[in-house]
Amino acid sequence: MVDAIVVAEPEKRSEAYTALTGSFEIPYKEWHTWSEKIENVSTKAQKNSVTGNIIGKRAAQELRVDDIVNIGIGIPEMVSRYARKCGMLDMVTLTVESGRIGGFPVSGEDFGAMIGAASVYDMANQFDLYDNGGLDICFMGALEVDRYGNINAHRGPGAFAGIGGFANITAKTPTVVFCMTFDAKGLDVTQEKGVVTIRKEGEIPKFVEKVNSVSFSAKRAIENGQKVLYVTFKLGFI
Repeated sequence: MVDAIVVAEPEKRSEAYTALTGSFEIPYKEWHTWSEKIENVSTKAQKNSVTGNIIGKRAAQELRVDDIVNIGIGIPEMVSRYARKCGMLDMVTLTVESGRIGGFPVSGEDFGAMIGAASVYDMANQFDLYDNGGLDICFMGALEVDRYGNINAHRGPGAFAGIGGFANITAKTPTVVFCMTFDAKGLDVTQEKGVVTIRKEGEIPKFVEKVNSVSFSAKRAIENGQKVLYVTFKLGFI
């Protein structure tokens, strides 16, 4: 029943990626060094941005000692960087959906891998942890938020991305932190000597009257007794 077999030769990768194999132990003090090595050879690494830095720094203040944490892709990735800068990284346990627990999440196209992971499980077991309330806090991105606090994280303008593990992670986690800008597509922000300047607003507003689709229900979160924060910024508002 097979008409053809195509052999794809392994893509040559930098030695920096050996840090993701788990074949050798990486001490905590070397996590950042290996992360920088991977970012230098990655074509889609999460770049430091003014908005990401501002939001990530504020969001990281919600971390508490011994927290078990999930970090989402995009702006939430900045939380782990600020956790390292403020000395909290070795006091919490970071997790990603792919099954990694402990360590430092890699960003961009390599998101899902960990530098210095303490353990690696299959994804099904990882979601058992999430579905049964094993997290203390999670940091997630968002496409839209409405006046009720509902979040749309999977249906953009003319596009449907799928919800993935977003619902599993946010449904049972006691503290949920959404990290997002006020608008998107074309947003241009600079920061010099502590002064933030919005040179151009984004074309797509993220704060809307009603979300296109509900990925996270604020009403249900209130009923469940969850703590929910929306970390964003606008000139004069954080």
